Amino acid sequence: MSAPPARFPLSPELLSDFKTAVATYILPGYAPPEPFLPRSAAVATMGSCFAQHIGETLTKLGIPAAWISVDENNNTPFITDWYFSQMVEKASAKPQVVAPVRAASLFILTVGVALQRFVGDEPVRESSDPDIPGAQWRMFSVDQLAGYMRSIIAKAREISPHAHITLTLSPIPLKGSPHHPSVFGQDCLSKSLMRVTIDKVMSEGIPNLSYWPSFEMIRWLGGHAGPYFGTGGAEDNRHVDPAILDAIMSLFVARYFKP
Repeated sequence: MSAPPARFPLSPELLSDFKTAVATYILPGYAPPEPFLPRSAAVATMGSCFAQHIGETLTKLGIPAAWISVDENNNTPFITDWYFSQMVEKASAKPQVVAPVRAASLFILTVGVALQRFVGDEPVRESSDPDIPGAQWRMFSVDQLAGYMRSIIAKAREISPHAHITLTLSPIPLKGSPHHPSVFGQDCLSKSLMRVTIDKVMSEGIPNLSYWPSFEMIRWLGGHAGPYFGTGGAEDNRHVDPAILDAIMSLFVARYFKP
């Protein structure tokens, strides 16, 4: 029997409590059916500042997590796939990077943006270098992004075959729009491409793979019940209220980790 259609909460009071709203309107269909990890499970996160916040908040909640940094301006699946190629090919030369992934029972991959510099049809890694002849900013297509995501997952499995992989989409907006006058428009396009890509990859039935909808919690719920950016001690309008991050990861721990 199929589930009844989900309805949008029309009353503002239904969204007044963040955790209740998330549990009721966002997590169904995304949260694991029951917690499956022991509290002692090793966790690794990879991505830019949002992945760092995830790791720090998990540790604060009693789940130690290691963070593998990806530069915020280059946090595309193309760059992450290249990082994983380096891990696989040079594991003995980069033990401090490979070890957290190899030890992880849970690997949280936070992807960020779909915007990259290209020379012709080839993306280039040095997106912050202004002196690459002929380089132009472009958005990846969903098919391109999905190919990189599959490759990342396969390489992560080479390093840690039994780890559960959780995908997240960073809610942190683009720092700037280098090729269009609307930074909000470009951020919307970039995040939309990434979210469609994640949905495409998730639909392929890859085992031990899940999606945690922190993006929807902050961007979609925040659009109706926020603000969640730039409040509660967040450093600026691009960063999330620390109390909201705590609540998101508290919900995450409750759904993924056994009591």
